[in-house]
Amino acid sequence: MIIYRCPGSDGGLIKAEKCVENCPMGKRCVPKEVAKWGIIMVKEYKDEKRWSVTSLLRTPLQAVLERMVALGEVDLVRNPRHFARPFFGSFVHLFLKKFFAKGIKERKYVVKVDGFKISGVIDLLADGVVTDYKIVSPEFIEFFERKRLELKEEWVKQVWFYMYILSRKGKEIKGGKVILVSPMQSEKPFWLPVDISLPNLSEVEREIIERARERYHYWCRHKELGEYPPICDVWGYKRCEEYCFYNSICPYYQATSLFFKDFKSKEVKKDEEIYPIIQMYLEAKEKVKKNEKVAEECKNDIERYMIERKISRLIVGDKVLELSKETRQVIDKNLIPPELLSQYSRWTEYLVLRVKGKRNEA
Repeated sequence: MIIYRCPGSDGGLIKAEKCVENCPMGKRCVPKEVAKWGIIMVKEYKDEKRWSVTSLLRTPLQAVLERMVALGEVDLVRNPRHFARPFFGSFVHLFLKKFFAKGIKERKYVVKVDGFKISGVIDLLADGVVTDYKIVSPEFIEFFERKRLELKEEWVKQVWFYMYILSRKGKEIKGGKVILVSPMQSEKPFWLPVDISLPNLSEVEREIIERARERYHYWCRHKELGEYPPICDVWGYKRCEEYCFYNSICPYYQATSLFFKDFKSKEVKKDEEIYPIIQMYLEAKEKVKKNEKVAEECKNDIERYMIERKISRLIVGDKVLELSKETRQVIDKNLIPPELLSQYSRWTEYLVLRVKGKRNEA
């Protein structure tokens, strides 16, 4: 179930359906259409062997968390403003349909593969070309044209998966296309079409089956044992904080955010024990005196020092050293306070435990 944080309701929480039907504030904090999008995004998964293309493209952890919400196992608390971005993307789709690309006709297709039902909503199929529209910033189009950025891998695979589904439905497929749309005011192109080559559909089928089996396996493990899938490959504390829709129910994010919430900056003085190690590290990083082995060893010591003292960044003169993304995304049991461990014992069992210089796997 989706729960909204609402300044106009008791306790600040309100069911998404109630928010849409009768706003307790009188004057909405977001348009009704945006609030409604939070309900639309979470679909029902009564058939446990049914997976959408988007679920297959998400990480196994995200796919399991999505299903937990859809089946009412957990409540997902969100600010309705978080739905403005996906709603904006859908609004642009509707705008394109009406005024620019009248051939766009979103339609859902479902095929059976290896005992699974795989569904996908295709933006456009015309003359054998599968087209998907992606809302991006003007800067993305600019960098893409200058070959400083490539299409995201999941965008390409999404089109490939759609090609496979349509081919199973007897449609003739000649190729694919991703159209980058930038509706913001800019001197850059309004949109940019990018051709996607026709893949080996047998290989695409194998990947779909592998992904469906993997997510079904983790879902069954969660149902039976209360386990969670492994931490996401693209996991990063700040990345998850800003972009992940499910961070409020993700055990890894919750444990990490609670662990790091008291971390502060610290200015290092010359008489402190860590100062010479920092200087050695900075020297080893210089181009002239570059020594990767020494730099790595010093970095390990520095980050261990920071974690033990709850320091998020060290300030040394005009230099600032922060905990690396790799260190932020994992937690070592030995460094977590006992009271935190007892509260999150079930969660931390499935964390990849790591401290610089040693590695354990749960």
